[in-house]
Amino acid sequence: MLISKISITQLKLFLVFFLSILVATFIAILFTQKIKIRPHSPNIDAELKAIQSNYKEVFLGIREKLLPIVRKFGIDGAFLIIEKALTQKLIDMDECHMLLHQLGHKAYTYLNKDFAKLTTYDSLYCVQSFQHGVEAQIVLDNDAVVAQNLQKYCSVLKEKNPGITCYHGAGHGLLQIKGNLSGALKGCDDFGSNIDTIPIYCYRGVFSEYASRAMGYDTDTGKLVEGELPWKVDPQNPFLLCQTLEKKYQISCVSQFTKLVYKRKDMNSSILRCVSKELPDWIMGECLKTIAGMDAQWQLVQSDQVILPLKILSLGKDLRQKYIEGVKEGFWTFKKSGINKDWQFFCNSFTSGADVSFCHEFYHDL
Repeated sequence: MLISKISITQLKLFLVFFLSILVATFIAILFTQKIKIRPHSPNIDAELKAIQSNYKEVFLGIREKLLPIVRKFGIDGAFLIIEKALTQKLIDMDECHMLLHQLGHKAYTYLNKDFAKLTTYDSLYCVQSFQHGVEAQIVLDNDAVVAQNLQKYCSVLKEKNPGITCYHGAGHGLLQIKGNLSGALKGCDDFGSNIDTIPIYCYRGVFSEYASRAMGYDTDTGKLVEGELPWKVDPQNPFLLCQTLEKKYQISCVSQFTKLVYKRKDMNSSILRCVSKELPDWIMGECLKTIAGMDAQWQLVQSDQVILPLKILSLGKDLRQKYIEGVKEGFWTFKKSGINKDWQFFCNSFTSGADVSFCHEFYHDL
């Protein structure tokens, strides 16, 4: 009888121990699937291959299926599909930027405004576009605590990534919700009073949205905007509007309106428009710096190197250096996305030893 009691007690202990191991293992498996396995699941590769098969352009396929992808794989999986598409050169940097913009909008709602979770995603990837989408959605929610929520989101981001810039996405959202330039810029200034600094990145977001709408497309989706365009810019002199604004807004305006000057397939023409004698020197420099970064981003999607336009060699020293500064932004975009490119080739393309030295020194932290 004693032996039976001991055996039963031992059996119970064994069962408790065994069940504990099973439960612990089950939890560990779930945790592993959530954190490690699910985002790298073969199902995600299969999803991307299916998009390649069913759509002429991968960008269009991901854009159309983004919400079903989020429902199927979560924000993690959607982010990874976009990342894989970029690294496999199935989409370019602009397309990656737009897709992550959209994903940021969806994530803010999908993750129930949980800033701790929202800041786990790589905010620097594809020119901080996921972050911009989150910021824009905070503004578009238009509740009583917009400023506080932006501050909270930015504070958590800066804890994880000191030096990161904020409020660009808020600028996009402000122009969408206010519907006019003066109201959107005032909204930026109101945010600035809360953070004790001039919100230059918010201004840039406003002007980026304005320029894109003037060109006729939606910054989040890349789709053409139908009907009469609410905002217009003189295509022959896009910087004229910038020069009529308060001085604190002007450089942000020029940097974003430069997209109206840049022609991807005709860089020499773009350079000539930037260095027009009708423009003041500071606009020439900002325009040239901006198109340099835009063109470098485009070239680096296709290659590891940036080809120097010969027209740059005929410009003055200050403008050549502005160009060098701008191209670095293109390399940084990929560096922040975990992709290293050959900047030395670009620096060594200059014929002036002083330019080569300046370039190497300026790029030393890449």
